[in-house]
This record gives sequence, structure tokens and C-alpha cells, in this order.
Amino acid sequence: MIKIVKIGEKRAVLNTDTDICLYYAQRGFEPEHRNGTDIYLHVTKNGTKIYYKYDWSLYQNIPDDIEVITESEAKEELEKRVSWMSKETIERIKKYFPDFMEETAWC
Repeated sequence: MIKIVKIGEKRAVLNTDTDICLYYAQRGFEPEHRNGTDIYLHVTKNGTKIYYKYDWSLYQNIPDDIEVITESEAKEELEKRVSWMSKETIERIKKYFPDFMEETAWC
């Protein structure tokens, strides 16, 4: 999904195909996997970090959506999902939040 957002006087093109996916929710035909939220990071040309949630659904009548969130909101969203994360996902997140594991229930 692509969405153009305006932050201050600048525009950014958020793209779930090319931005950094910090958390990818499981998809499947089981009811609990038919919709979900992924967490992404977009880095602009000047290095500004834009975090966003990508709400998706496998149901045709529910549109996908992108919502820009703050860095602290992104970290909170990731912490809520830590029990479902693989080691690889946790290591990827730690590249952007080095203290990630120190602030979760895993400690």
C-alpha cells in the first residue's frame, strides 16, 4: 500500500513494499489471522524517521489503512506484540530500538 502524508511542510511517500517492516502480523484463513496490523519505518532522504501502522484485512469490505505514529507509539505497539515475535523479528527491531528487550516482560 502507498500513502502520501504531509508532515509539517514536507511530504513523504510511505510504501509497505519498500519501507522497513518492523513487525509483520501473521496472515491466514483462521479468523484471528484475517486482519491485523503491521508496524513500519520509513526513512526520508534527509534521514527523518517516520513510523506507521499498516492496518490490513483479508475481508474485501474492510479497506486497508496507514496511520502515522510517533516513535514512542511504535515502540509501545511493538512491545504489545513481543510474545508473538520470532528471534529474527526481535533482532531486526533492536537495530532501531537498541533497548527494546530491556523494557519488555522478557527481562
